[in-house]
Amino acid sequence: MRRSSGPFIPRRPGEEDYALCFAAPVATDGLKFVAREPYSNGRTRFDRPLSERFDEGDALALFDNVLVPWERVFVCRDITAYNLIGPILPGFLILQANIRGHAKLRFLLGVASKMIDTLGRGEQPHYRSRMVEMFAAGEMADGLIDASAREVLAPVKNEMPATMREDPNPSAQIDESSSLFSSPERGMVAASMLRFFIPESNRKIADIIRLIGSSSLVMTPTLADFDNPETGPLLEQYISGATGSARDRVQLMKLAWDAVATQFGGRQDIYEIFFSGDPELKRQLHYHTPRRDRYIGMVDKLLAASNDTKVN
Repeated sequence: MRRSSGPFIPRRPGEEDYALCFAAPVATDGLKFVAREPYSNGRTRFDRPLSERFDEGDALALFDNVLVPWERVFVCRDITAYNLIGPILPGFLILQANIRGHAKLRFLLGVASKMIDTLGRGEQPHYRSRMVEMFAAGEMADGLIDASAREVLAPVKNEMPATMREDPNPSAQIDESSSLFSSPERGMVAASMLRFFIPESNRKIADIIRLIGSSSLVMTPTLADFDNPETGPLLEQYISGATGSARDRVQLMKLAWDAVATQFGGRQDIYEIFFSGDPELKRQLHYHTPRRDRYIGMVDKLLAASNDTKVN
């Protein structure tokens, strides 16, 4: 399916030509794909444990005079439908994305924890304090997944205000911020986890992995060096880890390096930052959350009560 979203949400009046959503077979005449260069280049899984196994391709789709039948078009020049197709879509789009981010966070927490043990840094307070913060993030992620599932499974119609359910033309009540919030009554746990919690947690744990590994991430012999009878025994003698062999230590460092510092790791970082759109635009739109009025209402209620001059 093709939808021109990315940083282009919400579409505004005058941009109807770009409010499109359709599906087309990859073999459609005139449709061409230009793929990026692969990050998997024939290294061993010891040297590139992630790049050589999990590199997923990215490609630019070029539509050169392509005919898309109307039965394959979901949205055409309808800005309201285009802006709402994401947030109001009943389905598991956001939930599956959050589960993916949750699994990745848990994996990176495991990498960082094993690095601390392997390098013998578990007794150093500054490493412990940083890891405890991320352990707490892991616990919060568990709860956010549960909350996201409940929120996504709730019927969208029941969450919409009664005025919108009864209005034959509910589009008239939808403003620009609806492209982010869909309705004032709908929770934003799943979207907030996807747009803010996952990218920020991913960035923090990646920074911690770099800090823990330091030069050990860079100075990593290859599998061929360990298999070489002249250098292998020397490597085992001089660079073994606190809890294992030199080979085990280097294999772990290569895993961490591949996760946060290679082309593969860099792509993962960019992916998390921009998966749900431009970071700054997300913050600007989120400022208009309907929940903001509720928070202000709590303060107004207390201030109003404070105007009572009676002393109990």
